[in-house]
Amino acid sequence: MTRRLLALLLFGAILPLSACSGGDESAPGGTPSSGPAASAREGDEQVQVMKRRDAEKMLRELADQAAGVVGRPLNDWDVGAAPCENAAGVLATDGHWVLSGAGGVGEVAPEKQIAMLNRLRDSWIGFGYEIDEFRLLPDGGTGGRVSARVPGSDLSVTVQSTVKRTGMAVLVGSPCYLPAPGEDPANDG
Repeated sequence: MTRRLLALLLFGAILPLSACSGGDESAPGGTPSSGPAASAREGDEQVQVMKRRDAEKMLRELADQAAGVVGRPLNDWDVGAAPCENAAGVLATDGHWVLSGAGGVGEVAPEKQIAMLNRLRDSWIGFGYEIDEFRLLPDGGTGGRVSARVPGSDLSVTVQSTVKRTGMAVLVGSPCYLPAPGEDPANDG
């Protein structure tokens, strides 16, 4: 996958799913954890302060975990930060940011993709993740998409067939965070 295609996947598929919402400050056992983090109040919502490198580590661990279930290494990994978007589609101007990541798991034969999506869904249920979507493509059973949310951290993960059905993409996203002192991920990209 090219960087341009990854960028489209990142902000076309994950960013709308990651509207500003506060998650709990800890991830359940066996899932990526954020380590120590402070929190701040935004209205009635709890929004966590997060260093970009810590968020990147959590997303990479989640993507690697998904690739491991598929049985292939994660490749072409890329991450990008952007301002959070509220439910009305307005971008934050106060530093609130979201991080998205994308990569691939290489060649996966079309006839094996549904079995891998089922394996991912079942594994994620076993990890305690909340399945947001499980959809097979209506083309005779050669691909689909499965998405989940990690309780406690509000991280999201999606694995989907590529357009040509020759491989699978892994997309991950964070909830909205406040920047750590001295950082501005929302505007530094």
